[in-house]
Amino acid sequence: MLSFLKKNIESPAPKKTGETIQYLIARQDLNMSPGKMAAQCSHASAGMALAFYSNKRNIANGDQIDKYRDALDSWENRSFGKVVLRAKTRDQLIKICKELDEHRIPYSPIFDACRTELEPEEPNGTVLTCIGLTPIFRDEVPKFLKKLQVFH
Repeated sequence: MLSFLKKNIESPAPKKTGETIQYLIARQDLNMSPGKMAAQCSHASAGMALAFYSNKRNIANGDQIDKYRDALDSWENRSFGKVVLRAKTRDQLIKICKELDEHRIPYSPIFDACRTELEPEEPNGTVLTCIGLTPIFRDEVPKFLKKLQVFH
């Protein structure tokens, strides 16, 4: 049997169940091309997911990651659902990060190296493009996230 099928069949059911989603929040003001946006959001999603599987907790609020284990298990074994939300500016994205910190929700900030279409904004020559949140049960999504608009 293929190892990934065996893993899904033999995985214990999560303690809590329900619809889970991973939110990605990208900056609108950067006017990224569709390919650039896809790459940046992929980095954010993968970075967050990989944090669960490594001993490295080099993400914001990484010490809280185990609280979200059931949501990750549900997300991983069902849909890998994602929604990309819009932050109008860098300042708004930073404000969202601060609110995530207050709620102790893990997230992975993504800084582009500015080798293609973006201009540096940070002292180290990068630009903050997006963040990826831990998968979360829909019924546990904080109100401030529900106010954000879907990225078009």
